[in-house]
Amino acid sequence: MCVTTATCESGAGSEPHIGRPIPNTQLYVLDERMRMVPPGTPGELYIGGVGVGRGYLNRPDLTAERFVQNPFNSTAGDRLYKSGDRVRYREDGNVEFLGRIDKQVKIRGHRIELGEIEAVLQQYPDIAECVVTTSTDTLGDPKLVAYLVPRRAGQTFDGELKGYLRLLLPDYMLPSSYVLLDELPLNANGKVDHEALPKPGRDHHEERDIAAPRDGVELDLKLIWEQVLDTRPIGVTDHFFDAGGHSLSAVHLMDQIHKHFGVRLSPAALFEASTIEAQAGLIRRSGESAPAPIVVPLQPLGDKTPFFCIHPAPGTVFCYMPIVSHMGLDRPFYGLQAPTVDGVGRVIDSIPEAAITYIEAMKKTQPNGPYMLGGHSSGGSIAYEMAQQLRAQGDEVALIVMLDSMAPIPGGRSEELYRLIVDATNDSVWLASIVLLVEHFFDTKLGCSYALLKSQPMEQQFETVLDALKRVNFLAPSADAGAIRGMVENFKRTLGATMQYQPKLYEGRIAFLKTSDLFTAVPDGVMREGIYNYLKALLGNWRMSLRILPQIVRDITTTIRRSGALRRFLGDESLGWQQFSTKPVIVRPVPGNHISMLTDPHAQGVAAALAACLNDQEPPSRS
Repeated sequence: MCVTTATCESGAGSEPHIGRPIPNTQLYVLDERMRMVPPGTPGELYIGGVGVGRGYLNRPDLTAERFVQNPFNSTAGDRLYKSGDRVRYREDGNVEFLGRIDKQVKIRGHRIELGEIEAVLQQYPDIAECVVTTSTDTLGDPKLVAYLVPRRAGQTFDGELKGYLRLLLPDYMLPSSYVLLDELPLNANGKVDHEALPKPGRDHHEERDIAAPRDGVELDLKLIWEQVLDTRPIGVTDHFFDAGGHSLSAVHLMDQIHKHFGVRLSPAALFEASTIEAQAGLIRRSGESAPAPIVVPLQPLGDKTPFFCIHPAPGTVFCYMPIVSHMGLDRPFYGLQAPTVDGVGRVIDSIPEAAITYIEAMKKTQPNGPYMLGGHSSGGSIAYEMAQQLRAQGDEVALIVMLDSMAPIPGGRSEELYRLIVDATNDSVWLASIVLLVEHFFDTKLGCSYALLKSQPMEQQFETVLDALKRVNFLAPSADAGAIRGMVENFKRTLGATMQYQPKLYEGRIAFLKTSDLFTAVPDGVMREGIYNYLKALLGNWRMSLRILPQIVRDITTTIRRSGALRRFLGDESLGWQQFSTKPVIVRPVPGNHISMLTDPHAQGVAAALAACLNDQEPPSRS
């Protein structure tokens, strides 16, 4: 049936659209919670009006799924038809068709259009037909599977196909398995019969040389890898991420290695020992935990000046992976993580101390400048201090990039604001902050609000958060509350050191990537409670003696004056960094908020802005 109409004009020079609704018909573009989305934002098309039917004949289940109550009309029985079409409103009021919702999947927090992967595969000259779908591994995690029909019978694919895809797709869109078929199974309507597609297995994988294990250690590791990744066979020279691994399965892999060998390796070790062969060498040489490296090569390729990005408060650098996947292969991207990220090592209590430690580690990778530094949130302050120390040592710093990192408040008031927002001694605040970060990264709700945690004894709070993080596979099944305590301590110490930091004037170039909402990282109720406690302490008992009333008035006046200065400070496009720089700060708006900027789809826009800043300031000798 027809519900929209459009005029197609020759030579209009724009992509075709499906137009506007016909009379007595309404079109709604809604998100997953049936809330309207703004023009330009993709959503699902819902159709309302007098033309909406009563349902599907003899299909009450499908009728209930597709014909839903209209939340925008209180009239009883008024329903919307859930079309399954992915669309968006254009600025001119016309609706643009983007694809089908049922061809969209969600894997590890990333929304993926399977048709986009299929379109790239179809461009490969040796592939006649293909279809991409999902399968579930032994951990219950979905993974992408590509079914390929070669143009020539008996043809196989080597590493060139993976290399081709890696150039055109981000890592999270790369298939974990490739199944070769003589032809795609079709149903009676001539469409691909997904139910008839064979499950990934040895008989259907592309043929390639499999490096066999050479001793018992490599054999045991091979079995562990194949169990965790649900992929067989795996050779001892195969790379973890090419075999379908990701940051979550890395946690499970290291957990299984510790159980089997008694050796605790950090998940970050996968970036330096990414094959069975390399990990076997680590196990043979060490009977104890391997210390986590400070410098992690998130993307080590390229001949441009490397970019070193310092960790935010939790201490890890895995949060930068979505941005890295969109950055290309022409510039090395290194993450600098906290020494305590694996639960051992000394916690750093001050920004200058952290800068000394990180510069020493960074220079082992890049001995001489010019340097390009950056960091998200509190990582920006560490990058700023590193740049100051490097310049004092005679090294050149080409650029600092602040990823939504707020500068210290003028006059040393950062710590005062810190106390106003949170009670640093209250571990419930830090537990709720960790939960909030994980919820944003995985686009889910864990049911561990700040109010709920506060109602529980402290030991139970740690167990509640531990169980919640295990449910989304953020932590390994065998992890105990000690893992949460380490994150809380790193969170607390890093933010405390950031708030106490008083930077000096900087004479180099600073770029600032600004989001729309800085305080998304504060759990609901925390700021309200902090302000209430602050004012309560300030005012004291209202029955106090009148002789100290003038002091109360002065304190309130000072607070109001400072809050005015704070408002002006937060209104600064650079969030305060301009006052610490002798040169104009480069400000680039980026999509998302303080947390979601690190996740897709916003990470793609952040990567583009970051790459532009780095390219603009690339030293001439490396251009």
